[in-house]
Amino acid sequence: MNTDRDAPNALQLASGSPGQGLGANLAPVLEPRLNVSLAGSQATISWSQPLWMRGYALMSTPNLSSPVWTTVPGVTNFSVNLSVTVNIAAGNQFFAIRKL
Repeated sequence: MNTDRDAPNALQLASGSPGQGLGANLAPVLEPRLNVSLAGSQATISWSQPLWMRGYALMSTPNLSSPVWTTVPGVTNFSVNLSVTVNIAAGNQFFAIRKL
């Protein structure tokens, strides 16, 4: 997540809109946040995503220094609530919601 308050963000209100300039930034409300729960050798990753947010997927990579992102299979979709259970393996695995 970008923490730079001055960086452009697609979810900020457009210039000239009624809320623009009032500090209105919709990103914290609309950006999906991953939740992880552990049970034995499995992790369940869940998140909510607005219905209009199409073309995004849960992806993973084993490292962040030279990431190769791949789509995580088996995601269940219950309206705006999505989840997947993955096996915990040796080594690192990083997850993110990314545009396809």
